[in-house]
Amino acid sequence: MRSKVELFVVVGIFTLVTVGFIAFWPELEALFEVIVARFGLIGLFVITLIMDTIIQPIPPDILTVGYSMSEINILKVSLVGGSASVFAGCMGYWIGRFLGKEGVDKFIGRERYEKAHTLFVKYGFWAILIGAMSPIPFSAMSWSAGVFKMPWKFFWMSTLATRLPRFLMVGYLGNMFL
Repeated sequence: MRSKVELFVVVGIFTLVTVGFIAFWPELEALFEVIVARFGLIGLFVITLIMDTIIQPIPPDILTVGYSMSEINILKVSLVGGSASVFAGCMGYWIGRFLGKEGVDKFIGRERYEKAHTLFVKYGFWAILIGAMSPIPFSAMSWSAGVFKMPWKFFWMSTLATRLPRFLMVGYLGNMFL
């Protein structure tokens, strides 16, 4: 029962973000123009870094799409955004390592912690790969990798292998469809 409710919440949040994105597109487009003009690629890096470090439901893909519509080269936009995301994932990993079992146990409870730990030990590498390419908040996967002490080498390689291509794909798709 609990997993159905959690799935409903995730689908609901994704739907609300999508509907909000569509409904407020003219305002978002104007906001992107201001951000790009005022902050350039440094703004993309910093905002993506913050969005991908902190667990929140809005993916940085929205910002990448906005930047891909500007006059800045799409490859530059994708590499800057992807690099920031890789760096944010690494920060999330070390935040998770710092919090450890005790820190996370306070937030999610022992039962959920044990369930997540079992799944992460069994499928951790795949969780990072799937989390890095899907709408699942990548920061949650990064923190989990740190909490559950995934080997740094595997985490870093899977993050690098997925986040840069994802941002390239999002940048090109955003530019192609808008």
